[in-house]
Amino acid sequence: MRHLWVFCALYFSLCAHCFSNSVLSDLAGYVDFFAKQDAVISKNIANASTPGYIALELQKSDRTSISLSTTNPLHMDCSSDNRFEIIEKRDSPTSMDGNSVDLQKELIQKDKNAAAFKNALHIYSKARSLTKLAADDK
Repeated sequence: MRHLWVFCALYFSLCAHCFSNSVLSDLAGYVDFFAKQDAVISKNIANASTPGYIALELQKSDRTSISLSTTNPLHMDCSSDNRFEIIEKRDSPTSMDGNSVDLQKELIQKDKNAAAFKNALHIYSKARSLTKLAADDK
């Protein structure tokens, strides 16, 4: 039984090293992306019958941003997130009223995005749990 305890302690210590802040940050970025993509898809679905509406999509931004530094750990993080930008889908075919939303494609995309969001959130949650467990064991 003692060997099992030593093995588990060693395993969780390694997991804490593997799931460092940068890995957790990357996982949180995926969760953030899928959440923002869901908002864009929902906006497209809501405007599916709006004349002249051009469908939107989320894309990785090429812009660099200037980050604000905080002088006190109690200050809120005011840095803006410029990793993604919302652009119009100009290559999409439009209907007679000028609307470019394909409702069936958007609904399929919403389902795929929801599944990806759920998976990313699950992985992030497990990684945080393992990290906390390993940190508490020290």
